[in-house]
Amino acid sequence: MKRRALRPTGRDLRHMAASFSAPILGWNTRDNFVSMDPRFARVLDNMIVDGGRLAVRKGFMSVAKSNFSLFSLAAYDYGAEKKLFASGNGSIYEVDFAENKLTALGSDFLADKWNSIFYKGNLYFLNGQDPVQVYSAGELKAAEFTKAETEPAELDLKKLKSGTLYKNRLFFLERESLAFWHTENAGNVQGPLRRFDLAQIAKYGGSLQAVISWTYSVSSGAQESQIIFISSEGEVFVYAGTDPNEISTWALRGTYKIPRPVGEKCVCSLGGDVVYLGEDGYYKLSQLLSAPESEKATAFSDAINPTLQDLKGSLKNYGWKVQPYQADGLLFINVPQTGANVVQHVMSLQTGAWSRFTGMNAFDWAELGGNLYFCGPGGVYQAQTGQNDDGGAILWEFMGAYGNLGTAYAKVLKEVQLYYQGMNEIIFNLNVSVDFKRPYVAYRSNMPATQSKWDLAEWDKTPWAAEAAAVRKRIIPRVSQGGYFSFGCNGNLIDCDIKILGFDVLFERSKNLA
Repeated sequence: MKRRALRPTGRDLRHMAASFSAPILGWNTRDNFVSMDPRFARVLDNMIVDGGRLAVRKGFMSVAKSNFSLFSLAAYDYGAEKKLFASGNGSIYEVDFAENKLTALGSDFLADKWNSIFYKGNLYFLNGQDPVQVYSAGELKAAEFTKAETEPAELDLKKLKSGTLYKNRLFFLERESLAFWHTENAGNVQGPLRRFDLAQIAKYGGSLQAVISWTYSVSSGAQESQIIFISSEGEVFVYAGTDPNEISTWALRGTYKIPRPVGEKCVCSLGGDVVYLGEDGYYKLSQLLSAPESEKATAFSDAINPTLQDLKGSLKNYGWKVQPYQADGLLFINVPQTGANVVQHVMSLQTGAWSRFTGMNAFDWAELGGNLYFCGPGGVYQAQTGQNDDGGAILWEFMGAYGNLGTAYAKVLKEVQLYYQGMNEIIFNLNVSVDFKRPYVAYRSNMPATQSKWDLAEWDKTPWAAEAAAVRKRIIPRVSQGGYFSFGCNGNLIDCDIKILGFDVLFERSKNLA
């Protein structure tokens, strides 16, 4: 159903109407209330833009329960072996999907916040406080790395905190240092390591916080790759080559200054680019590194950047993570707030529209076998599945942009017609805000009659559940006079769905000017 935006209709100068679509441009906290495009939403919680509609997000379900918090997830996908590992309570666990439980593989660790690297059937775990662990062939054990014979620096495996794979070499960052370690010989999965110190060229101090390899296409169609080191101060070191200790095969391509990173899991590959979480926005690294020094690169989170400014006090919290999920075309930014309160800023990879997810108090995310998982208080959960939150309702809400309904005169609402797709008796509220004041509930739907689910209800004694269909709900709101109006809905859904299509608003022009 195609909707038109805020166009008064009819010839009567007092009796007028305006039509507008669902806020298909997504969540916006950047623009002021008067100038915001009506296709944006001021609030968009647990909903996503789905074509020309708003749809409630998918739910989640438990896959392994625990009576303590889990802080890290790692996926292992090698041949026919697909496993998921979680850490907490001083242990690393394998997730037992069949029994909905955790099986400890290693215990008595000092820290639970691990980073992981996969290479040649080996999954390495690093946290900067415990010796590096490696999972391979069904066993978790301490990694067998040693200092290279010609390396003068001392190696402490407890200080290796994260890393990446580049040109068949493992690269490990050293805690509270501008140095990294790498395997001496390409292709090695254990054995001697050598150290490379970036302090000799660093201008801003700090320590290395993130590293990622970046492969991209050039104009000729060929692919090139480089390795990116990012310090806690936002200093970027770009290298290319094969062996850091051979000057003829290792070159510094450039150093850059960008916004400081947020957390250690602040980068991820996406297509031919790298997504980067900075203190003042979410960026594509290609834009940050190519922007002139006199200009500031535009964050792709521009529409919600004021929200990020409000989170300055949470930037040091554990749990910041960027996680793409291509199966549903979404990019998740995990945003830890206070305590165990966590939200996700979620962007459509197709349209760039933002929304906010709540109710998933995640500390880490991972993808395995095309499914998305998160961990946190109470265990491990599969996200983006079903239509309930582990058996509970999904709480959803949106409030659209303010508009003057096409006329500067004051107006009195007479009728609101909401168009949505779903069962006719879905429970929801229609909310109206007048002249930037607190919204009021203009309509509250009634509890529906008990309806049957196939193969669960008693035959011929329970009413049949309605199928999803386009519905027009005519609502007579309490009399409201004003110049600017914002409309929205909220509700809770369990095992059903709703898609918001748009509104028609009937009103009278008031005698008094706004």
